[in-house]
Amino acid sequence: MTVNYLIKCPVCGTITRMRSPAGYVYRTPVRIHCGKCNTLLTGEFISDNEKVEAYYVPLNCEKVTNQAYDYYGEASGELICKKIVYLPDMGIVPPPRASLVFAFLDSMSQRNKDNFINYVCYCEDLNRNWDKEQIKYKLYNDKQIELIKTKFSKVADESGYSLDSDFDVLKYIYYSLFYDCGGIFRENEIKDKLSEINRHFRHLDKPALLEFINELETSSRLSLAQKKLFENFFAFVQVFLNLVPAIGANLYDNPSSIDKKYLGLTTCTFTDIKQFYQDAYENLLEISDVVVGLDNIETRKSYNAFMTKLTMPKFRKQSKGNRIKILNQSSFFSKELNLMSNAQEVRNAIGHNDFTYNGITQTIDYVVLSSGINKQTYLLDIAIECVHLMQSTFILSFYVYELYRYKHRVGNESIALNPIFYRKTKNQDRCPCGSGKKYKDCCKSIIEINKKKQCRTYPNRSNMTIIPQLDRNRKTNWFSKR
Repeated sequence: MTVNYLIKCPVCGTITRMRSPAGYVYRTPVRIHCGKCNTLLTGEFISDNEKVEAYYVPLNCEKVTNQAYDYYGEASGELICKKIVYLPDMGIVPPPRASLVFAFLDSMSQRNKDNFINYVCYCEDLNRNWDKEQIKYKLYNDKQIELIKTKFSKVADESGYSLDSDFDVLKYIYYSLFYDCGGIFRENEIKDKLSEINRHFRHLDKPALLEFINELETSSRLSLAQKKLFENFFAFVQVFLNLVPAIGANLYDNPSSIDKKYLGLTTCTFTDIKQFYQDAYENLLEISDVVVGLDNIETRKSYNAFMTKLTMPKFRKQSKGNRIKILNQSSFFSKELNLMSNAQEVRNAIGHNDFTYNGITQTIDYVVLSSGINKQTYLLDIAIECVHLMQSTFILSFYVYELYRYKHRVGNESIALNPIFYRKTKNQDRCPCGSGKKYKDCCKSIIEINKKKQCRTYPNRSNMTIIPQLDRNRKTNWFSKR
């Protein structure tokens, strides 16, 4: 089902013809700029799957009928769209596609499409119910462990978790976070990435790792890292609906094939996401000492052993610009965090308000403070970078979880992980939990039990998987109707 409608700019009266496919999200923001005067035109597109109807609701503009129009545009809550085009120019740009959906259908594997669609549906519910859903995270941040055990034991049990110990609570909270934002990765990508991180943790020098954990605890850096990561996660939930098409574009088999000159977003303007972009980047660099310490342990057997005369206290006093230069992309933990980009340039330009945004072309022009060079990037680039920042938040959250897990271990105690970490483990292999024992003598029996529990499907969030699984009966499949 595709809906065509006309909207009128409240400033200059220009009429734009819009075209929107019905989607999975019930209410999605529509943010476009008038092609003539650049005024931001706001509205919402409703896809009512229960009533099987879809329509546009204007907010600061006017919906009109039977009038001549000067511009053409597309809008979707889930897909990247053609930018606003002046009708006389349509002959020199790619013509309108038969449907926005066809490009999406060709963009990624069926498995990743299914995961993306279900994740969008799930996160729409998460966004709508966030006042309730965030309670357990805030309680954990405030160290209200006993209160979580009391209030969430039944819900946790339904999801396959017990809350008998403090570590059980930690595991429930962190796995909930991984579950809530795991859909921003391709399925195999995140499984392989987490397994590789786990393998590197297992091979770290144990006394050096425990010394680092103790230092992070003593200096309150571990709790600060958790706080900053939760801040990123909370902010991501708030801007999720603005970023949905960028999440989908990031999952394309070939994201570089997207023609950003003609294709962009209609769920946000730069103002909607720039604060998340700036704050998420700042928070990750604020706690990058965790990453540097792990790299130091892996390469030089001590968290405090840098390649230069730096020490950990001196690193923590460095500016964020210097920190990103010190992060060594060739080292495993820094590389997985993936903060090496032009993010520092754009962040500085935003912080100094030294940029201009063109809503029609969806371009951001900024000046690199260090060189004075003028540069340009697209809104879609910034939105995809927001997704990358959230992926880095996910990865660093897993680092923190592993640090807490090793902190809670007593001797060679078995502390089972999610079943995805044991996919390729053989009986005689060292157990992924890091106990040092053989898998068959450690977590195997626990994992076999957990695998049997993993028969329920996302988005009811009643299983333990980090990767969303498509429930095709959850909502009308609009894509099959086009």
